[in-house]
Amino acid sequence: MLIIIFVGGRLSRYSNRLKEELNNKQRELEEDRRLVQLIPNPQKEIDKIRKGMDELQNRAVTKKELPKIIQQLINKSSELDIEIVSIKPRDDIEIEEEKLPQGVSKAYIEMIIKCPYQTLGEYLKELNELPIIFTIESMYIEKIEELESIINKKKKKEEDIFTTLVLSTYTIWRVE
Repeated sequence: MLIIIFVGGRLSRYSNRLKEELNNKQRELEEDRRLVQLIPNPQKEIDKIRKGMDELQNRAVTKKELPKIIQQLINKSSELDIEIVSIKPRDDIEIEEEKLPQGVSKAYIEMIIKCPYQTLGEYLKELNELPIIFTIESMYIEKIEELESIINKKKKKEEDIFTTLVLSTYTIWRVE
């Protein structure tokens, strides 16, 4: 009798452990089933992600393309009659970097322009229309000296301001 109780107790614990493992596996399977239902067509989702990567790659640039980008910025400023004092790529800028995917980095361009405040707003709006993604990392606006301001008032001309813009764009080295 003692042997039956001893063996029965062990079998009962073993049976309970197996039931618990089975319940855990069923919960895992149910969770996996829900995840599979969230993405009914994985290939379609993969294709959608690849298409998005291609679009990003088309709107991003390589380091070799920076002169073209600078030319586009110059052309856009010419259309709005903005005087470019200086424009150049900057490698020495250390702006807080977010974690970017492998093969992607940021290229910085510094522009110093002279134009009326209203025209600056139009130019910034036009930057958004370019086929490249730009981020304005910093913008510093400075009024032009008093003497020039007095001359502009006599000519009934809108006052110009100096604006220093630091723009960034994403550069893609390779996408795997």
